[in-house]
Amino acid sequence: MLENFKKPWSAEEDVLLINEYQNTSVPVLARKMGRTERSLRKRASILGIRKLTSWTEQEDDFIRENYLNRSPKELSKILGRTVKIIRNRAYCLGATYETKRFSDNEINYIIRTYGYASIENIALALDRSYSSIANKAVMLGLTKKRIVPGKIYRLILNENQLFEVVNLHEFIRSHSCLFDSKDVVWKPRNNGLPWCHASRGLGGVMSGRSSAWKGWKQA
Repeated sequence: MLENFKKPWSAEEDVLLINEYQNTSVPVLARKMGRTERSLRKRASILGIRKLTSWTEQEDDFIRENYLNRSPKELSKILGRTVKIIRNRAYCLGATYETKRFSDNEINYIIRTYGYASIENIALALDRSYSSIANKAVMLGLTKKRIVPGKIYRLILNENQLFEVVNLHEFIRSHSCLFDSKDVVWKPRNNGLPWCHASRGLGGVMSGRSSAWKGWKQA
């Protein structure tokens, strides 16, 4: 299997890795996830997961009894484990801050920012662990690629016209003559944001969800 470090990791893969890395052999987990063993080890290192000696019952009990009352940093010093590993073990034991339900404001924040901000930054903003945000994103179905704000996208129309797009809605409104009239009829979404067939089609091309739409594709 060829190495491909550019292939992005999804929230579902991170959750699976967090839950199974310490108790499943790397070759077995790599085959299950369709990743190389090297990429699994690299991602596990980024997430702070390591193959360690088994956790003792005393350590597990200590985490269960103290995780909600003492900071992960404090527990890491006492147990001699990293903060990320403490958080991941607490998550596996169900002894985490995530036993507290996500509020409506937190859920709305995740929906608004997921795909634009990193999971690490969302977790920091909400004072939650990485694994809880990744898991919640999976539960909310927030796994699709999104357009990156401020990024310049180069689009080609019919193989002979090149355009640079930063704000998709502004581009469509100022270049409506390039589209069928029925594709630029704007409608409100449930969340109040407008959309049209052109914004949905070009959005798919720009985000990488589709390779082309009605003659449009990325340069």
